[in-house]
Amino acid sequence: MRKFSLLVLALTFISGIALAQDPAKLIKSGTKALAEYRSDPTNMDALKTARKAGMDATAAAPDVAGTWLLLGNAHSAEVTQLSKTITGQNTEHAVALATDPSAAAPDFSAIVVPNDAIDKAINAYSTGYEKAVKKKSKASAAKGLRQLASEMSVIGNAMLGSDRYADAYGPLNTMIKINDIFVKNNEDPIFDTPEKLSEQKYITAVVARSAGDTENALMLHKELYEANTKEAAIYGGYSSMLMAEGDEAGGLAVLNKGREMFPDNREILFAEINYYITKGDYGTLESKLKEAIEKEPDNTGLYNALGNVYMNLSQDATDPATAASYEEKSVGYYEEVISRDASNLDATYSIGSMYFNNAVKKATEMNNLGTSKAEQAKYDALNAEINVLFDKALPYFEKAIALEANDRNTLIALKEIYARKNDYAKSKEYGARLDALK
Repeated sequence: MRKFSLLVLALTFISGIALAQDPAKLIKSGTKALAEYRSDPTNMDALKTARKAGMDATAAAPDVAGTWLLLGNAHSAEVTQLSKTITGQNTEHAVALATDPSAAAPDFSAIVVPNDAIDKAINAYSTGYEKAVKKKSKASAAKGLRQLASEMSVIGNAMLGSDRYADAYGPLNTMIKINDIFVKNNEDPIFDTPEKLSEQKYITAVVARSAGDTENALMLHKELYEANTKEAAIYGGYSSMLMAEGDEAGGLAVLNKGREMFPDNREILFAEINYYITKGDYGTLESKLKEAIEKEPDNTGLYNALGNVYMNLSQDATDPATAASYEEKSVGYYEEVISRDASNLDATYSIGSMYFNNAVKKATEMNNLGTSKAEQAKYDALNAEINVLFDKALPYFEKAIALEANDRNTLIALKEIYARKNDYAKSKEYGARLDALK
């Protein structure tokens, strides 16, 4: 019995030797399959064979650089082919433009970025670089990574050109990863100056933010901020993201630093304006908007915003004279908007609503009066003031409803104004239009 058991063990051992795969043969067969795929990119079976050979080879000889180079080549082959396809279509388009300026640009909307293959290729080349004993093997691994970075540029730019930001992020960030590998190993970097690397990180950060990739966008913005980047947009972007995450103090600190570094930058100024709008700090907003108007005198949105600021200041004012002064300024800025853009609904409606709301306040005060002689006199005075305010509001509401026929608030105001003017036909007309919206 003992002899039989030993025989079984011996057979098992011999069988294991027989089944062990020769890394050299796997590299040879994988390289052959890879050549078949490169000559015929539709031959996916050949690519699968090459990749399997690479995986089997690395499993059989994990310390041999050549096995990892095969695996890296097998995974990067698909990426190379995609890059060639994109480059070819861009070249054809450039040639077509020479004779037809209206030639349609290439359509990359259906392209699938092989992110899994990209990650596996980087890992394989990096491992091969680490395992390499000979300079030639190390150089081959570095060459594979450098070619991959070049192809990432082609693919990433194609995705950017198609507004596919989520798909552009991977290739663009891969270039940074490969650059980091080269820097770590004292190889010539992909980006040969700090400025070029910073620019790549900036583009990648903006792409991540545009794609809604908050985690990576925050990470890249933070890196650039801490490196005192000269890209002003980073400060405004990073600030708004921090505030959105609930870190108002951190966001404001970033914004202030950006303001110190770029005192004349419009993007940071507008980020400040947005911050003070959310805070309702109308006093600070007033000065910021005036500064913005100096930089962009033709931006009607700024005049509109300043009109809103003075409207809010008038509503907060307790002194009637101060409130009236703010209202006058508000109307002035809204009128400036209308003079530049006669079809601006916001400014038109805002003037009407300011007069209308003041009339409503006076009506409330009037209705709370008693029946004494003095109160009746005040009643008559308030009533006259209300009529004046409604008369001022009416043309703006009429223009507003012509610009937006189904605006509920404008219809309500017109219905009330005409009822007060005893024009019940008009009031009923606007009432019917209001009911139709329900």
